[in-house]
Amino acid sequence: MLNAIARDIRTKAQRRERRRAEMRRIRITLLNLSEKSAYLESQRQSYEQYLETCTQKLGAGGDSSVGPATRQARKMQSVLPFTRQYFHLRDLQRAGRVPRFGSYKYSAEKLYYKGVIVSVEGYPPRQLDKISLTISSDVAGVFDVEVSLMGVRMPGGSCELRMQDLLQQQYDNVNTMTLYEGSVVVNTNLLIFLINKNFYS
Repeated sequence: MLNAIARDIRTKAQRRERRRAEMRRIRITLLNLSEKSAYLESQRQSYEQYLETCTQKLGAGGDSSVGPATRQARKMQSVLPFTRQYFHLRDLQRAGRVPRFGSYKYSAEKLYYKGVIVSVEGYPPRQLDKISLTISSDVAGVFDVEVSLMGVRMPGGSCELRMQDLLQQQYDNVNTMTLYEGSVVVNTNLLIFLINKNFYS
């Protein structure tokens, strides 16, 4: 027992030095982690600013010298007369409610056959021609989606989609997503393609 006590006394200084060295390593590790965390936070902020700038440039059609009203006039000229989209834009212009970045109206039937809509609760595919979906954007990267039945907006038939959220869903391999509290199921990739085609091309 005396030998154990003597050995303990002899190694006490070594153990104390080992603990000090370990504490130094822990402090250095914590400092490195803190620096890494600050760096990653600055990278995240830079990425978000870059994404916001890109979204605004895309929404502006890449030409900042052309105002939204001019772009809308050009879009109106390129729309075929007497189509659903033609009458939709004409009604918006008459009401003075033309969204800054555009508005597009589709029949749910057309979107169903294109694969954008997967299903609508309570409506078989042959009845989808009575339902319309309107996608509009007044703010870059933010889209209002309204659903109407035979021209009348359905109760609770409005939702807001953000491009950043859609891209996150796509990145996470979420193939379908629900709108309007689960009553409409859409294909995530094809919805993004539709929005890109109309608002960013």
